Amino acid sequence: MLIGTAGWAYRHLRKRPDKRPKEATNAEAAEQNRTRLRAHRSRFGHSNPPLALLHETTHRLVEAKGEQAVNDEKLDLPQGTLDLLILKAVSLGPMHGWAISERIRDVSKATLQIPQGSLYPALHRLERRGWISAEWGASDNNRRAKYYQLTRSGRSQLQAEADAWRSLTAAVSLVLDMG
Repeated sequence: MLIGTAGWAYRHLRKRPDKRPKEATNAEAAEQNRTRLRAHRSRFGHSNPPLALLHETTHRLVEAKGEQAVNDEKLDLPQGTLDLLILKAVSLGPMHGWAISERIRDVSKATLQIPQGSLYPALHRLERRGWISAEWGASDNNRRAKYYQLTRSGRSQLQAEADAWRSLTAAVSLVLDMG
């Protein structure tokens, strides 16, 4: 009877929880990648390594940076925050994806930076939910771009999410200020 490696590992590691592989922190994962990259270069010379060996950090949904750079640490924001930020940016008028990202970055004084890999899936999700609509148009540099605007249901969703956010931040502030 053939059993796959995953089945073997599950059966044996389940019995010995101390032998389970631990989750690596970002720093440990980066060091592991550097070690693999050095091993690849020593074995194959200066050939181009696989792209997986070149990535050292993980990316979060929304990257938030303080005034001082702190070892590329990123802040996890509560779920739904990206939707709220996008809805608010689009409420100011039709914008294409890059302009939405830049507007949020500018208004937050570069504290909030939305990677494209998070922005565009969020825009498509909001469009599927009917909170924003999209039309093709020409951007400032005369390139074809998809412009997003808030719908009526999106405006009411923005109001509901903004109220919920204000309630949450007020409650957290009360807890932080307790003596």
